[in-house]
Amino acid sequence: MGLFFGVVVAIGSCADDGDPPPASPVATATAAREQAARTQARATAPSAIARLDSCPRTRGGRPSENVGIALGDGPAYPVLGMEQAPPAAGGVVSLFRNERRGRAYRVKTLWAVRPGTPSGLVVRAARYRRGEPVRFLLGGGEDLRRPWRLGLPHGSGGWGYAPSVTLLPGAGCYVFEVRGEGVDDRIVFEAALAEPA
Repeated sequence: MGLFFGVVVAIGSCADDGDPPPASPVATATAAREQAARTQARATAPSAIARLDSCPRTRGGRPSENVGIALGDGPAYPVLGMEQAPPAAGGVVSLFRNERRGRAYRVKTLWAVRPGTPSGLVVRAARYRRGEPVRFLLGGGEDLRRPWRLGLPHGSGGWGYAPSVTLLPGAGCYVFEVRGEGVDDRIVFEAALAEPA
Protein backbone atom coordinates (compact mmCIF):
# COMPACT_ATOMS: atom_id res chain seq x y z
CA MET A 1 0.00 0.00 0.00
CA GLY A 2 1.20 3.53 -0.59
CA LEU A 3 0.80 6.56 -2.68
CA PHE A 4 3.34 7.45 -5.29
CA PHE A 5 4.37 10.96 -6.10
CA GLY A 6 6.12 12.12 -9.22
CA VAL A 7 7.56 15.34 -10.48
CA VAL A 8 6.97 16.17 -14.09
CA VAL A 9 9.47 18.54 -15.59
CA ALA A 10 8.80 20.03 -19.00
CA ILE A 11 11.87 21.12 -20.84
CA GLY A 12 11.51 23.33 -23.87
CA SER A 13 14.10 24.74 -26.17
CA CYS A 14 14.27 27.92 -28.11
CA ALA A 15 16.55 28.35 -31.02
CA ASP A 16 17.19 31.57 -32.91
CA ASP A 17 18.76 30.32 -36.10
CA GLY A 18 18.72 26.57 -35.76
CA ASP A 19 19.50 23.76 -33.39
CA PRO A 20 22.12 24.34 -30.69
CA PRO A 21 25.27 22.25 -30.88
CA PRO A 22 25.01 18.90 -29.09
CA ALA A 23 26.12 18.95 -25.45
CA SER A 24 29.08 16.88 -24.35
CA PRO A 25 28.40 13.79 -22.22
CA VAL A 26 30.07 15.49 -19.21
CA ALA A 27 27.87 18.59 -19.58
CA THR A 28 24.76 16.43 -19.91
CA ALA A 29 25.63 14.45 -16.75
CA THR A 30 26.38 17.66 -14.82
CA ALA A 31 23.08 19.20 -15.89
CA ALA A 32 21.21 16.06 -14.84
CA ARG A 33 22.86 16.12 -11.38
CA GLU A 34 22.02 19.81 -10.95
CA GLN A 35 18.40 19.17 -11.95
CA ALA A 36 18.18 16.28 -9.48
CA ALA A 37 19.58 18.49 -6.69
CA ARG A 38 17.02 21.23 -7.46
CA THR A 39 14.20 18.66 -7.46
CA GLN A 40 15.41 17.25 -4.10
CA ALA A 41 15.63 20.75 -2.59
CA ARG A 42 12.05 21.50 -3.67
CA ALA A 43 10.81 18.16 -2.29
CA THR A 44 12.31 18.86 1.16
CA ALA A 45 11.26 22.51 1.40
CA PRO A 46 9.05 23.18 4.47
CA SER A 47 5.94 23.82 2.39
CA ALA A 48 6.31 20.47 0.61
CA ILE A 49 6.87 18.65 3.91
CA ALA A 50 3.73 20.24 5.37
CA ARG A 51 1.68 19.02 2.41
CA LEU A 52 3.09 15.49 2.63
CA ASP A 53 2.50 15.29 6.39
CA SER A 54 -1.14 16.37 6.21
CA CYS A 55 -3.78 13.85 7.22
CA PRO A 56 -6.92 13.83 5.04
CA ARG A 57 -9.23 12.56 7.79
CA THR A 58 -12.39 10.73 6.81
CA ARG A 59 -15.59 12.43 7.95
CA GLY A 60 -17.45 11.04 10.93
CA GLY A 61 -20.97 10.92 12.32
CA ARG A 62 -23.52 8.75 14.11
CA PRO A 63 -24.72 6.04 11.68
CA SER A 64 -26.57 4.27 14.51
CA GLU A 65 -28.03 5.53 17.78
CA ASN A 66 -26.27 2.66 19.56
CA VAL A 67 -22.70 3.81 18.84
CA GLY A 68 -20.58 6.88 19.41
CA ILE A 69 -18.89 8.87 16.69
CA ALA A 70 -18.00 6.56 13.82
CA LEU A 71 -15.96 7.13 10.67
CA GLY A 72 -16.78 6.67 7.01
CA ASP A 73 -19.80 5.88 4.88
CA GLY A 74 -20.01 2.21 5.79
CA PRO A 75 -21.04 -0.46 5.64
CA ALA A 76 -18.44 -1.02 8.40
CA TYR A 77 -17.74 1.92 10.70
CA PRO A 78 -14.87 2.12 13.22
CA VAL A 79 -15.72 3.82 16.52
CA LEU A 80 -12.50 5.09 18.14
CA GLY A 81 -13.73 7.13 21.12
CA MET A 82 -13.45 10.54 19.47
CA GLU A 83 -14.99 13.53 21.27
CA GLN A 84 -16.00 15.23 18.02
CA ALA A 85 -16.65 14.04 14.49
CA PRO A 86 -14.01 14.85 11.88
CA PRO A 87 -13.38 17.26 10.25
CA ALA A 88 -13.75 19.14 13.59
CA ALA A 89 -10.44 19.87 15.33
CA GLY A 90 -11.36 17.47 18.15
CA GLY A 91 -12.04 14.66 15.69
CA VAL A 92 -8.82 12.81 16.45
CA VAL A 93 -7.95 9.68 18.43
CA SER A 94 -6.44 10.54 21.82
CA LEU A 95 -3.44 8.47 22.88
CA PHE A 96 -3.12 8.20 26.67
CA ARG A 97 0.10 7.30 28.47
CA ASN A 98 -1.64 4.75 30.69
CA GLU A 99 -2.82 2.89 27.55
CA ARG A 100 0.72 2.37 26.26
CA ARG A 101 2.06 -1.17 26.44
CA GLY A 102 5.55 -1.73 25.10
CA ARG A 103 5.83 0.13 21.80
CA ALA A 104 2.14 0.71 21.13
CA TYR A 105 -0.88 2.58 22.44
CA ARG A 106 -3.99 0.44 22.86
CA VAL A 107 -6.99 2.12 21.27
CA LYS A 108 -10.35 0.44 21.85
CA THR A 109 -12.05 0.12 18.47
CA LEU A 110 -15.64 -1.00 18.04
CA TRP A 111 -16.67 -1.94 14.51
CA ALA A 112 -20.34 -1.28 13.79
CA VAL A 113 -21.61 -3.03 10.66
CA ARG A 114 -24.82 -2.03 8.90
CA PRO A 115 -27.61 -4.62 8.50
CA GLY A 116 -27.48 -6.58 5.25
CA THR A 117 -23.69 -6.31 4.87
CA PRO A 118 -22.12 -9.43 3.32
CA SER A 119 -20.13 -11.49 5.80
CA GLY A 120 -16.40 -11.92 5.53
CA LEU A 121 -15.21 -8.31 5.56
CA VAL A 122 -11.43 -8.11 6.00
CA VAL A 123 -9.81 -5.22 7.88
CA ARG A 124 -6.23 -4.00 7.49
CA ALA A 125 -4.56 -1.01 9.13
CA ALA A 126 -1.36 0.87 8.38
CA ARG A 127 0.36 4.22 8.74
CA TYR A 128 -1.07 6.48 6.06
CA ARG A 129 1.27 6.90 3.06
CA ARG A 130 4.10 4.95 4.73
CA GLY A 131 2.29 1.62 4.59
CA GLU A 132 3.76 0.28 7.86
CA PRO A 133 1.28 -2.34 9.12
CA VAL A 134 -0.64 -1.77 12.35
CA ARG A 135 -1.62 -4.70 14.57
CA PHE A 136 -4.89 -5.58 16.31
CA LEU A 137 -5.84 -7.28 19.56
CA LEU A 138 -9.00 -9.36 19.55
CA GLY A 139 -11.01 -11.02 22.31
CA GLY A 140 -8.89 -13.18 24.58
CA GLY A 141 -5.82 -11.05 23.87
CA GLU A 142 -5.07 -12.59 20.46
CA ASP A 143 -2.41 -10.37 18.86
CA LEU A 144 -2.88 -10.23 15.10
CA ARG A 145 -0.03 -9.19 12.84
CA ARG A 146 -2.15 -9.76 9.76
CA PRO A 147 -5.48 -8.55 8.38
CA TRP A 148 -8.48 -9.90 10.26
CA ARG A 149 -11.98 -10.96 9.32
CA LEU A 150 -14.82 -9.18 11.11
CA GLY A 151 -16.66 -11.95 12.93
CA LEU A 152 -20.23 -10.74 13.39
CA PRO A 153 -23.36 -12.49 14.63
CA HIS A 154 -25.71 -13.44 11.80
CA GLY A 155 -29.45 -13.87 11.60
CA SER A 156 -30.43 -11.01 13.92
CA GLY A 157 -31.24 -8.70 10.99
CA GLY A 158 -29.87 -5.72 12.92
CA TRP A 159 -26.53 -4.02 13.29
CA GLY A 160 -23.50 -6.19 14.01
CA TYR A 161 -20.71 -5.20 16.41
CA ALA A 162 -17.13 -6.42 16.68
CA PRO A 163 -14.91 -5.16 19.52
CA SER A 164 -11.17 -4.96 19.01
CA VAL A 165 -8.09 -2.99 20.03
CA THR A 166 -5.94 -1.17 17.46
CA LEU A 167 -2.26 -0.97 18.43
CA LEU A 168 -0.92 2.41 17.30
CA PRO A 169 2.82 3.04 17.60
CA GLY A 170 2.35 6.77 18.23
CA ALA A 171 0.86 10.01 17.01
CA GLY A 172 0.30 10.27 13.28
CA CYS A 173 -1.99 9.53 10.39
CA TYR A 174 -3.41 6.04 9.86
CA VAL A 175 -5.72 4.23 7.47
CA PHE A 176 -8.10 1.30 7.81
CA GLU A 177 -8.82 -0.68 4.64
CA VAL A 178 -12.07 -2.63 4.67
CA ARG A 179 -12.59 -5.09 1.82
CA GLY A 180 -15.12 -7.73 0.95
CA GLU A 181 -17.89 -8.54 -1.48
CA GLY A 182 -18.83 -5.18 -3.00
CA VAL A 183 -16.84 -3.28 -0.33
CA ASP A 184 -13.53 -1.47 -0.84
CA ASP A 185 -13.27 1.35 1.73
CA ARG A 186 -10.38 3.43 3.05
CA ILE A 187 -10.91 5.23 6.34
CA VAL A 188 -8.21 7.75 7.31
CA PHE A 189 -7.86 9.01 10.88
CA GLU A 190 -5.38 10.96 12.97
CA ALA A 191 -4.03 10.07 16.41
CA ALA A 192 -2.53 12.63 18.79
CA LEU A 193 -0.97 12.41 22.25
CA ALA A 194 -3.47 13.42 24.91
CA GLU A 195 -2.62 16.45 27.02
CA PRO A 196 -1.70 15.51 30.59
CA ALA A 197 -4.48 16.31 33.08
